[in-house]
Amino acid sequence: MKINNHIIAFIFMLFCASSHAQNSIETIIASIAKNNKSIQATAQYYEARNLEYKAGLTPPNPTAEYDFLSGNPSSTGNQTEFTIAQQFDFPSAYIKKRQ
Repeated sequence: MKINNHIIAFIFMLFCASSHAQNSIETIIASIAKNNKSIQATAQYYEARNLEYKAGLTPPNPTAEYDFLSGNPSSTGNQTEFTIAQQFDFPSAYIKKRQ
């Protein structure tokens, strides 16, 4: 009888100990990634490289010009010209830059 009580108590203690499970693998990996300086540095490096690759994909800023053309008032008179220009590459150039 005493042995049965000991066995039951031992099984009960095992059950209680296993109910307090350890941290899941996801929390352990997240903790390692949070505290490991080498992983953090590598992640920041790759983030900076991705931003660097995306930096040259936009066309340059547009330019605006204004010209005042003085002329003979009897024939054409004074004229003004306002020009906005935007440079762009062929679409295949942007594909190559992205790669």
